[in-house]
Amino acid sequence: MGRYLLRRLAACLLLVWLVLTGTFFLLHLAPGGPGGALEDPRIPSEQRLRWRELWGLDEPLAAQYARFLGAALRGEWGHSFQHHRPVAAVVAGALPATLLLAGAALGVEWTAGLLLGVAAARRPGSLFDELLRFLSLLLYSLPTFWLGLMAVLLFSFRWPLFPPSHLASVGAEALPPLARLADLGAHLVLPALAIGLPSAAALARFVRGSLVETLGQEFVLAARARGLSGRRVLWGHALRASLAPLSQLFGLSLAFLLSGTLAVEVVFAWPGIGRVTFDALAARDYPVVLATTALSATMVVLGSLVADLLLAWADPRVRRA
Repeated sequence: MGRYLLRRLAACLLLVWLVLTGTFFLLHLAPGGPGGALEDPRIPSEQRLRWRELWGLDEPLAAQYARFLGAALRGEWGHSFQHHRPVAAVVAGALPATLLLAGAALGVEWTAGLLLGVAAARRPGSLFDELLRFLSLLLYSLPTFWLGLMAVLLFSFRWPLFPPSHLASVGAEALPPLARLADLGAHLVLPALAIGLPSAAALARFVRGSLVETLGQEFVLAARARGLSGRRVLWGHALRASLAPLSQLFGLSLAFLLSGTLAVEVVFAWPGIGRVTFDALAARDYPVVLATTALSATMVVLGSLVADLLLAWADPRVRRA
C-alpha cells in the first residue's frame, strides 16, 4: 500500500505542476500579459514602474517562471492588483464559501443518488426505472451553470421561493443565530441543487446497476431463503456489498463537485473561489488567477487521489498492479 500511495502522490504532484506551468505560460501569451492591469492611465508612471519591478515583470520569461515556481512552493503568491492585499488573504477569505457549497452539493448527490438508485433497483424495468434513466441522462447532459440559471428563473423570480444570489441576505448579520442559519440554508438550496443533482443522477444509475447485479448473487438468495425480510436483505446485505465498487465514486464526486462549483458561483454571485477567479480574470489580476488555479487543481487532484485510495482499499488487486 505504501508504494502504491507514493506512486499516486508523485502522479498528483506532476499533474499540479503541469497545470500551474500551463496556466503561467497561457497568461503570459494572453493579450496584455500579466502587466496589462498596470496599463491603466490613472496609475502614475512612477507607481507603475515600481510595481513592475516589485512583481518582476521586466525580467526574462525564464526568470519569471523560476520566481513563480519558487514562490508557489513557499506558498507566496504576492499581492493582488485588484484587492491591494496579499493574494493568500484573498483566497483564504473565499475558500470557506466554496467548501460549504461543495459539501452541501455532496450531501444532495449521495442522499438523492442512493435513494433513487435503490428505488430503481427494487423494480428493474418498471416505469419508474425507465423514467429515472431518462431523467438521469437529461440531467447529466445539462451544464451546471444552465441549471443554475433555470433554477433562479423559476424559483427566485417566477415563484419567489428562494433567494437568487449571494451567501446571505442584507442585514443577516443582525439576525439571531437560528434565523441567520435559516437564511444561509435558504441561500444554499438552489446552488447546491444545481451542482448536486446532475451528479446524483449519474450516481443513481451506478447504484442501480451495482445493486441489481448484487441482488442476483448467491449470498442474497441464501439470505432470502433464511426468511429474512426483503427490506433487511436489501439494506443490510445487498446494498452494503454493492457500496464497495462505488467507493471510488466518492473521491471522483469530490473532484467533480469542487470543479463544478466554479461556474455556479458566478451564476449565484457566491463569494467563493469561482467568483474570485472570474473577477480576477476580468480585472487581469493574474496573481489571484494563478493562486486560485493552483488551489482548484490541487483540490481536484486530491479528490482523484481519494478515489484511487478508496478503490485500492476496496480491491487489493489494484494495490498489487
